[in-house]
Amino acid sequence: MSGPGKAGPGEDRPGAPGPGEARPGATVPGEARPGDARPGEVSAGRSRLSDWTEALAEAHGDPGGGAASAVMLSMAAALTAMTAGYSAAGRFGDAPDDPEWERRRAAIEHDARRLRATALELADTDAAVSGAFAPAYALDDRQERREAVAEVSAAATRTSQLIGEAALTLPDHLDWLARHGNPALHADVAVARAALRGALSGACTNLTADGGDELTGDERASLARFEEAIARLDASAG
Repeated sequence: MSGPGKAGPGEDRPGAPGPGEARPGATVPGEARPGDARPGEVSAGRSRLSDWTEALAEAHGDPGGGAASAVMLSMAAALTAMTAGYSAAGRFGDAPDDPEWERRRAAIEHDARRLRATALELADTDAAVSGAFAPAYALDDRQERREAVAEVSAAATRTSQLIGEAALTLPDHLDWLARHGNPALHADVAVARAALRGALSGACTNLTADGGDELTGDERASLARFEEAIARLDASAG
């Protein structure tokens, strides 16, 4: 997570609670009803979508933009799996009687289903890392604060890299579905590409913002792959 929600050195993030303080609107333990949104405690994989986006709308950053990028990746993967499923012989009358074609289609559906779940786990990981920024900035000792912020920034950089790397399997899958899949689902392929572009753009932005000038060679290589994938998606849209 990066961007306007991240405070500068020595500053608390706007609206962030101090250590031990509850966030505005947080539910007191014991008063929560099943399904209630609890800022900072929602899960992209387990909470209702309405609760998760309600938490995202709050000015506390966990979840934040990095987690949202992972959720966009999950949506792209889910649409990819759906499109692959609709391209199976039982649903797509023009599906070829070709074992190799079916193996590829089934592999795409399997990979996309797995990525959908993995991306939601990454969203929760990013949210947890994002939530660690406020306590790090709140430390009184300047050296401890600097070290804590650097540690959290490194973790945030790594999470952004993982989100982007996970996304890199989808462009090939979507290209195959656009060429060989059920044409009735072309609009869904387009939406999947748009969601994937959002996920990759978020990974690029957060990787650059959190890593700054300290990006490793491996992280810079990932960044280049993400930018190449975005350019490829843009070319497909055109």
